Amino acid sequence: MGVLLVTGILKEITCLQAVADDEACKYGYKSWINYCHRTNIFTRFITKCPCCKKSFTNDNPAVGGHVLAEYGRLNTEGRLIYTKCITPICKECNDSYKNHQALKVFKVRGYHLCRVPNKPPKR
Repeated sequence: MGVLLVTGILKEITCLQAVADDEACKYGYKSWINYCHRTNIFTRFITKCPCCKKSFTNDNPAVGGHVLAEYGRLNTEGRLIYTKCITPICKECNDSYKNHQALKVFKVRGYHLCRVPNKPPKR
């Protein structure tokens, strides 16, 4: 997941450790990219990875990358509030964050972010 600055059009985010698509299934989605595309129409039009700037391809498709985004507000202690979000990034970049906390910072348009759902629905 990454850090997002909500104060401008481009937000600065930091990737977090990758989360398996199995988790998305708990929320009723096939994958995290499916979640992005179904909850935020703007994510369907992204053609390049915001992390490495490469175009998405069949060999390196878009996946839902977890990021930590700065919400642009302060909490009661005067600290910035961060929100867990998902944004399309390429599989290659996402895979590089699977087994460790990523520190890569890059910029994403604020409207390309989808908040991570709070809890899976009860079945």
